[in-house]
Amino acid sequence: MSLGDLGGPILQWIGDRWEQVGIVSYSEEGCTKKSYPAVFTRISYFHDWIESHINENTSSNHRILYQCYEYLRCGCGRQKVALSPSTAVKSEDALPHSWSMIVSIRVGTDHQHICTGTILKDFYILTTAHCLSNRSAKDLTIEAGMYYRSESGAIIRQVARIYIHPDYTVHSNSFMNDIAILQLALPFYVEDDPFISRTCLPSNDDQWMNATKYLSNGTRLAISGWDIKNTLKSAMPKVLQQAEVYFIDEKNSDCSLSDSQHPIQFCAGRYGNDKGSFLTLHV
Repeated sequence: MSLGDLGGPILQWIGDRWEQVGIVSYSEEGCTKKSYPAVFTRISYFHDWIESHINENTSSNHRILYQCYEYLRCGCGRQKVALSPSTAVKSEDALPHSWSMIVSIRVGTDHQHICTGTILKDFYILTTAHCLSNRSAKDLTIEAGMYYRSESGAIIRQVARIYIHPDYTVHSNSFMNDIAILQLALPFYVEDDPFISRTCLPSNDDQWMNATKYLSNGTRLAISGWDIKNTLKSAMPKVLQQAEVYFIDEKNSDCSLSDSQHPIQFCAGRYGNDKGSFLTLHV
């Protein structure tokens, strides 16, 4: 089962808004039929690197409704999030404009969707590094304010520059320091548009920075993107998708990360029908 696409966000509800805690990086299949939780780039580890580029300090069975107390310019859309428990559905259509910080990253003259990103600031998009390997900025465009994968009313911007983390590396099927920022040629004017918003980032002294204070095993999280599919062979959905997943503690044997990866990445997924089997990302 595929639950998200490259560069898409994984978010935690923090009481009044959604805070992005990670970026979809990759999933790992074992040599046997067993599958493992997906792996996400841990945003708080890269807080200073992000700030160095965007120069902004941010602080900030029935569907469960997540309604912001007031409309905020980060972590909230104009529409509330209505999210079904993972026991009820695998993935589902999001409500229009409920994840307004999410953008589609497109390539080529046919504007093919290759991965998802989130708006950091008017000029900057956060995504995963390995989505952009061997890509040129002039070939990339960003589409925002979207619900349908093909939407005539999308706000389109050309990418001017790609910043891939200098320590990004690939080892076998693993991606280390898998984070990137796209700088746009023209801004999005987030403050003036009711259908787009910024993502909220954890602060650099957040609990995610301390390996001894990770969230407990089973903490509910949410992912969203256009490439969330119920099976590998499913067609890409026409509208923005969402799904509930769970934080997988690094002490859990199902989390396949090495000790060196835990400070910068984490696992998330959810159990399938059989205990011990995970429904994970295929990206």
